[in-house]
Amino acid sequence: MVQRTTGIRDGSIRMMGRIGFTLLLAASVLLIWTAPAARAQCSGCQVTAGSWDPYDFLDADLSVSPPASGQPVSTGAAAASSSLYRSGQFPSDLLLKSPKSVSTSDLILDVSDGKRDWYPRAAVGLPYTGLMRGSGLRSYSEMAAALSEIGLSNNDSVVVASEDPAQAALMVWALKYLGTVDASLLDGGYEAWRAAGLPRDTALASRKAGDFSPEPNYDLLATSLPAGATLVDARPFSNASQGRLAGAVNIDAREIVRQGRIKDGLELERVFSRLDRDRDVVVSSPDLTQAAIVWYGLELMGFQASLMEWERAKEAPKAQTGVFSLG
Repeated sequence: MVQRTTGIRDGSIRMMGRIGFTLLLAASVLLIWTAPAARAQCSGCQVTAGSWDPYDFLDADLSVSPPASGQPVSTGAAAASSSLYRSGQFPSDLLLKSPKSVSTSDLILDVSDGKRDWYPRAAVGLPYTGLMRGSGLRSYSEMAAALSEIGLSNNDSVVVASEDPAQAALMVWALKYLGTVDASLLDGGYEAWRAAGLPRDTALASRKAGDFSPEPNYDLLATSLPAGATLVDARPFSNASQGRLAGAVNIDAREIVRQGRIKDGLELERVFSRLDRDRDVVVSSPDLTQAAIVWYGLELMGFQASLMEWERAKEAPKAQTGVFSLG
């Protein structure tokens, strides 16, 4: 009787194992079968030949409708040209300029760290690294001298361009810090410029030295943490876990950009949902471009934000975030 019961139990276990294996196999086949269709509907996924980033897929907006039968999916230049204008999406949208809204009176400033095959027509160049000494910032007088050398004057309307929006954001911050009121970032960078069919040159333009006179806005560069301010650590989450700033809120710099463009206003609202708009925000990172792109996103969304160099931020007192306190 005992042997019979044991045999029945063992048979049941084997049967359950077969059923479980069959279900797992079916789920795997279904995932492989449906993945291409899912990727086709994923407007935010970065897909290159032979690769698929699952984190982009999970973070993407899948609420788009599939194209009608026989209608091609917009990609590349067509996709970029279909969304060149985003006026009204951001509280401070003057900080972002679409390629077709750039006028001949605007000074286009390329901040790429290296030579390109082409540039927007009449663009001048100053690598973003020209603002830095090591991992920190140059003095405001040194930054102003570099801008004067490429022909900048106080009356110029400057549009900053780069393949990397974080590099452009650092230059926008520097221009605002030095007193240039009319400074904006080229929305979509060079891909959007090319997609719009706008004129290009194979070399940067040169201008005679300008007479730029800095009028620093010291509120944009924090040397200490203001009372009641929120401290933001802009490092990627993986780096922030290795050692954190006391009391800081971590906002990964990569959360501001998708596929080379600043995210839309609703997406940025979600990114900054933990922050109190009534408090000043101070952003820091060992990589100044990471801090700058988070600063830029905050300013675009109407926050009062500033940068703080990393060495100072590490010494800053514990911040009260108004949401939670770490450390």
